[in-house]
Amino acid sequence: INPATIADIPRLKSMISNSELFEPDEISFMENMIADHFAQSAPAEQWLLSEHTAAYLAPEAMSDGAWNVLFIATVSEARSHGHGARMMKAIEDRLRASGARLLIVETSGTARFERTRAFYARLNYQQSGRISGYFGPDDDKVIFAKML
Repeated sequence: INPATIADIPRLKSMISNSELFEPDEISFMENMIADHFAQSAPAEQWLLSEHTAAYLAPEAMSDGAWNVLFIATVSEARSHGHGARMMKAIEDRLRASGARLLIVETSGTARFERTRAFYARLNYQQSGRISGYFGPDDDKVIFAKML
């Protein structure tokens, strides 16, 4: 698991599309996030990449050592083989070593993301909040957190 480079942009885009987790407008938004990230000279955010999994994390503004995993996806054909869990462990280890103290993940409250919520629970993330209708009228934001 390594930091992504500008040469990894096509692979990141492909992994997002092949994760089968996101709608076309969400994929377009993430492709713009990738472009914006690599246009910066020294971004605080990080894109991490392994053979089957990509993740995007950022420090939380106005916090002391809190970070947020804004995106993680494993390509659909490689799911349920521990790739996502290995990525999350690498993120936790990397952030802990840099002095971070809290990791936040946010996801959808819809049935489509039930497996995602169960994944975070298995990794000992605690559901810390829920914002009704955040992503849409019937789509809550579910917030998980873990002390590092």
